[in-house]
Order: sequence, then C-alpha cells, then structure tokens
Amino acid sequence: MKGEKYQKSYEVKKIFSKIKRNNNYKSNNEIDAILQEKLENIYNRDWSKLEPGFQRNRINIFINEEALKNNILESDIENLRCLLFSAAKKKILNNKTVNYNIEKGTIESITLLKYNEEKKTYSIEKTKSKPKKKKKIVVKKKDSNLINKYAKKHNDYKESLIQEKITTQQYIDTLKH
Repeated sequence: MKGEKYQKSYEVKKIFSKIKRNNNYKSNNEIDAILQEKLENIYNRDWSKLEPGFQRNRINIFINEEALKNNILESDIENLRCLLFSAAKKKILNNKTVNYNIEKGTIESITLLKYNEEKKTYSIEKTKSKPKKKKKIVVKKKDSNLINKYAKKHNDYKESLIQEKITTQQYIDTLKH
C-alpha cells in the first residue's frame, strides 16, 4: 500500500488508521494527499508536545543551520548532533531551554547551547539546580513505642536502640515544655 512509507511514527500511524477506517476515500492518491496535509502541520505544536522522533528531526535542521552560520567541520557537526540528541533524551531540552517557533515549526535557539568561537566547539551549560530543602524530623510518641517494640524483639541491637529511645524521649520532653 502507498501509505506505508509514512508509517514511521506513532502520530502518523494514528492519522493513517483514522483515514483507513473512513471508507469515503476511493484511491490511494486521496489518502496520500490527506496524509501529506496532516504531516505538514505535525510540527506546528509546542516543543514538549512533539514526540522524540519529530524533536530529533527539528534538531537536525537546527544543526544544519548552525553549521552554515558558523562554518563548522563535519566532525564537529557530528559531535553537536550527539550532544543535542543526548540532551533531548535526558529531557534537558524542554520548553524553557528551546526557543521553538510553532508557526514555522523550527528551533530558533537553544539557551543552554554555548559556542566557543576560538575552538569552534559547542557545549551545553548546565543549569544551576535549586538546593533541596532539608526536611525537619519530627519525632512522635508512636516512634518511641516502635523503638521499644523493636528493642524487645532484637536484643543484639537493644543498646543502640535504648540510646535512640533516650534521645527520642528527651526530644519529646523538650517539645512538651
């Protein structure tokens, strides 16, 4: 069947199955025309809504544009491709880091991507992650009861658990005052 050449992604399979179910189309040419129309609009959505295969396609186009703009060697293009594909796979490339033009369906820029003009190499600048908040440990009376039960069952750990019990009990007492 002619439509099989389009069956590369989940999205295209969905479109093809909908068209196939609708028996109003008489020829394969009509089916191909509808598929082509749907495929032209497939890149016109938010970056995070594109499936990974479509994202890689847009990344390849972006790489080709960067290669022309900065006169990059073929080996450096391959390094950039590996760098961006791995970043996309790790979900580093998201709506915040990729400036994606939905109307045109193209990547305008990648904010984390830095170009060193002297070395003619690209690198991804890692974002500074927010420090994690330390959790406050609140000891409840139930915890001290659990320690007592555990100490009764396991005599060899009894000494360390008794010490924990004392500190737990002291903590509970300080909360009461």
